[in-house]
Amino acid sequence: MLRLVSCWLLLLLLPSLAAAVDPPPFSSLGKPGETIYQTAVPLAKPKKSADRIDGGLNHVVFSLWLPEEEACIRGIYLMPFNITGVEQEQSRAMCRHWKFALVGSNFMRVEKAEFGPVLLAGLKDLALQSKHPEVAHAPLIAASMSAGVGMCVTLAEQLPDRFIACGLACLEVGPETDRTARIPMMSIFGERDGKQMEQHEALLPRRRAEFDASWAIAVQWGRRHEWGQSNNLLWPFFDEVIRQRLPADASPLTGPVQLRSCDPSLAWYGAPSTWKGSTAIIGPAAKYSGEKNKACWLPGPQSAHAWQAFVVDKSLLRITSPLPQGDKRPLPVFNPQERLAIKVEAEAAIPNGTISLYDGGNWLVDGELQDRKAVFEIGPLALGIHCLSVRVALTDGSLELSRPVTVLVAPNAN
Repeated sequence: MLRLVSCWLLLLLLPSLAAAVDPPPFSSLGKPGETIYQTAVPLAKPKKSADRIDGGLNHVVFSLWLPEEEACIRGIYLMPFNITGVEQEQSRAMCRHWKFALVGSNFMRVEKAEFGPVLLAGLKDLALQSKHPEVAHAPLIAASMSAGVGMCVTLAEQLPDRFIACGLACLEVGPETDRTARIPMMSIFGERDGKQMEQHEALLPRRRAEFDASWAIAVQWGRRHEWGQSNNLLWPFFDEVIRQRLPADASPLTGPVQLRSCDPSLAWYGAPSTWKGSTAIIGPAAKYSGEKNKACWLPGPQSAHAWQAFVVDKSLLRITSPLPQGDKRPLPVFNPQERLAIKVEAEAAIPNGTISLYDGGNWLVDGELQDRKAVFEIGPLALGIHCLSVRVALTDGSLELSRPVTVLVAPNAN
């Protein structure tokens, strides 16, 4: 305890300790004419090496993009291992929807004890630069992959009252202590990414049993060490958690926001033991008959149905238009007056007949599959995130699902 307090006191002296060392010039970020704010926070102790760092050995660099139409943002979408993440159009679109700022950084090779204080210092300076004081106090969601997963978890462990949720990809790390038990986390990994599947499957029940972690894991079948289509699960997950944890009328303008716990009566569970070779079992907390301490915890039905579709093993149904974001494809964004044509293709094992289009767990419309193809005409859809998937009940009683396609309906989308 004394060591931790001493470290935090030492970090108060960061500017004087690093005054003689200037950070390298900032990278040029954003399109011509865009405003991207950047700052460099000095470290008490130099980084351990120059491996995959930004800002030199003695500073952590932060970047900030703000949705131009928002006078006061509600939260922050943090990428702690991606300084250029502020340029991502799909992440900007989600921030506009949530009324969040987008912050990039790189904590690679930084001493763990400095993570929390450095993040707070960076947000404070960005708030001053941007003349958005709420940036200094705003709650955060964090998303990253590989080494960035550890960065997300470390920051959440050190600043649990500031973190709404974490989206983690490609590293066998989840919540580590009961300090983050109430911070929802989603860990996504590739089936062929080393031993990550067996490591995640072993760690989940331990963390769920040890401190009832609000944690789920999800496999991307056939994938290796890659982000892939993770956003099609992470965005519905974040959306549902934000609605539950961040009060609609809360403002970080004058200080930190008091985050709520997720409502346990809304929670769902998913059984990872059932995702191989069949449609994974999910159910609301009140009706789930499996062992909850071995199951994925999910904040509500939207996340649960997105998870169930995402972890489909060998999908016999595919939504071919719009295509899911990921693999260098953009996020499908539509305006509130627009009607959508949802195109579907099926494998030969799916017979001609009725198939259904769903938004999460909500039925939208039935259609007819003919010659392995179908088209659904829907809309206009309400503003917000929609997680589309197709279902068909086969004669043997099994349920076949397509993998999800998450779309955003936003004002002025075109």
